[in-house]
Amino acid sequence: MVSKKKINLVSDLPSLIFHRSNPNHPDFEWVYSRDPVDADYYVIYGVIREFVFPSQIAPRIFVTTEPPEIFRYSKSILLRYNAVLGGDFEYLRDLPNLSVATGLLNWSAGLARQDGVMCETKTVETLGDFPLSQRSFGISIVTSTKRVTKVQKERLALIEYLSRKINNLHIFGRGFEEVGDKSQVLTKYTHHLALENHKNPSFWTEKVADAILCNTRTYYFGNESILQDFGSNAVLPLPFGSFDDVYRKIMVDLENTNLDHVVQELTRARKYLIETANIHSRIISRISRPFTHSAADYSLRMPNHPKQLSNMLRLKFFH
Repeated sequence: MVSKKKINLVSDLPSLIFHRSNPNHPDFEWVYSRDPVDADYYVIYGVIREFVFPSQIAPRIFVTTEPPEIFRYSKSILLRYNAVLGGDFEYLRDLPNLSVATGLLNWSAGLARQDGVMCETKTVETLGDFPLSQRSFGISIVTSTKRVTKVQKERLALIEYLSRKINNLHIFGRGFEEVGDKSQVLTKYTHHLALENHKNPSFWTEKVADAILCNTRTYYFGNESILQDFGSNAVLPLPFGSFDDVYRKIMVDLENTNLDHVVQELTRARKYLIETANIHSRIISRISRPFTHSAADYSLRMPNHPKQLSNMLRLKFFH
């Protein structure tokens, strides 16, 4: 019997978050830790700090978890890895070890903090057990009042505009009506408006993935490249610019969408997320291809970085 290859995913996040999307693969075993342990492959999930790798020959992969509007990774650090997985960010396009991939961010629907500990309130399987036909007809939004980036400011202005125009719009998140588990909202209403804090191609976050996992028709305020992964009956991209154009597109869809067709497309989109567009499947797909970039000697001291990036940022579900 051939033993499984061990993939060590290094992150500051609780391992529970990754266990939820871990497929039972016949060839690979996943180990989650805050620092590298003995393994055949290493995956560093957005963490910028100095590491000591027990194996100096095991390939190393870095996963970018933030868009450039939030955080820019040092290319001198990324060149120390055999491969970098991330979005199609312009400032990283000249990296020889870059592989563009979507679906890299962890899912938050079905998770909540209880007494300071992250717990699973709904499994990935049960997130899909809430039929559209039994929900309230309306649109949910889960966001926050953050105004750091240009897109964050734009999305808050859009929310204010739409709240004056659409009666069945329900807003949740920090600064609005807070919820412990995002799925409480996503499984209650037929539609959801997912608002990104960026508009980069080939990079979408849990904001849209969580809605699809809950089988919810999703309006998407982000990049239209989302349609490369999901059909328009599952996710409808909204235009940047004119808020009136956004409003009209939503209203036309609300009045004309056949929910039976939406259910069929959402079922396919959800299957694609669970089987393909997730961190585990993307990593295994990259491992199956040759590594042509030689990683630098990681025993050398890393250059100073302007900012320490902790993946605990990913626990702020409503940013």
